[in-house]
Amino acid sequence: MNRIILASILSVILLTTPFASVSAQSPELQKLKEENAKLKQKITELTKDNVSLKKEISKLKNPEKSQDKTKSETKTSDKTAKTTKQTTDTTKQTTDTTKQTTQPANPTGKCANLVKGTLLMNCDLRGMNLSGKDLYGAKFNGVNLEGANLQGANLEKTFLLNTDLSKANLTNANLRFADLGGANLQGADLSGTDLHFVDFWSADLSGANLSGADLSQSFFRDANLYKANLQGANLSGADLSGANLSGANLTNANLSGSDLSKTRLLKADLSNADLSGTNLSGANLSGADLRFADFHGTNLSGVNFSGADLSGADLSGTVLQNTKHIIADLSNANLSGADLSGAKIRDVKLKGINLSNANLSGANIDCSEQEQRPYCADIRLTNLSGADLSKTRLLKADLSLANLRFANLSGANLSGAGLLKADLSGADLTGADLSGADLTGANIIGADFSGANLDGVKGLD
Repeated sequence: MNRIILASILSVILLTTPFASVSAQSPELQKLKEENAKLKQKITELTKDNVSLKKEISKLKNPEKSQDKTKSETKTSDKTAKTTKQTTDTTKQTTDTTKQTTQPANPTGKCANLVKGTLLMNCDLRGMNLSGKDLYGAKFNGVNLEGANLQGANLEKTFLLNTDLSKANLTNANLRFADLGGANLQGADLSGTDLHFVDFWSADLSGANLSGADLSQSFFRDANLYKANLQGANLSGADLSGANLSGANLTNANLSGSDLSKTRLLKADLSNADLSGTNLSGANLSGADLRFADFHGTNLSGVNFSGADLSGADLSGTVLQNTKHIIADLSNANLSGADLSGAKIRDVKLKGINLSNANLSGANIDCSEQEQRPYCADIRLTNLSGADLSKTRLLKADLSLANLRFANLSGANLSGAGLLKADLSGADLTGADLSGADLTGANIIGADFSGANLDGVKGLD
């Protein structure tokens, strides 16, 4: 308090000092100025002391509040320090990741021994340039070749078990007779590569580019080829049983004589593909594009064609026994001599297809119960001459202008079917159910209707 009073007295002295009366006395004026400056400095110091005293008094009066404030300031400081540290760590981590991505590996010791017949285990060869390298018969196990350049390399008869080749460039490389079991080839480029007789057992080839590659006689059992590009690839005689080819591009691919049993081909593009003589039993082709594909002599028993487009496809001589849930477009397809016995064909477009001499005995060709259309299956202009349709379920099927000459329709259910201008000459309709069917303009010369149900039939007058 004494310091505060002293500061006030000094202020008064300064304000009342008669500077004007000593204006003529220069030495005295100079002295007074010096004393005035010293006093001002003293006042500043005393003011600071006064502020400090006030803070101390406030702390004594509110000790808890002061303590909380100190804690808050400490926490803020710690939080700022922690944030700074996290930012520093993140920056460091990003820098390290960038280094890993952009900088190729620099192998040493045994890992640097990249010659024919070499044995490498758990080596880091990421991003390395091995283009044109001769590694014939080399043995790699658990080696990391992610993003490596192996363009035109000789990898014939190499063992690449559990090797990481994701995003690697293997274009035009020679991998004949190589073993890539369990390898990671996600996003790898294998276009134009020689992959004849390669073992891809359980390998991951999702998103890989295999367009134009020679994969004949290769082994893909349980491999993942999801959304892989196999356009124009040669897969003749390959084993793809149990593989996942959903969403894959197989346009113009050669799959003749291959094993595709229990393969997943959901929404795959197989347009113009050669599937002649293949085994597709139990395969899932729902939503697949099969336009103008060649299925000649293929085993399609138990295949799921729901939502598939088979328009213009050649299914002549195919085996479709007990195939279920065919909800597909088969318009203009060739099914001559095909075996569709016991098949379940629902909501299918069969307009203009060739089913001459096909076996459809016991098949179920109708529409879902929810459908309210006049006719269900569209089989107009279809060639069914000599076909076996005995005990076939053709409720409300549209067979207008269809060729059913000498067809076997004994015991068939054709109730509500449209047979307008159909050719039924010489057909066997004994015991068939034709109730409510429309035969207006149909050719029934030589047809056998003995024991048939003709209640409400139109066009027989």
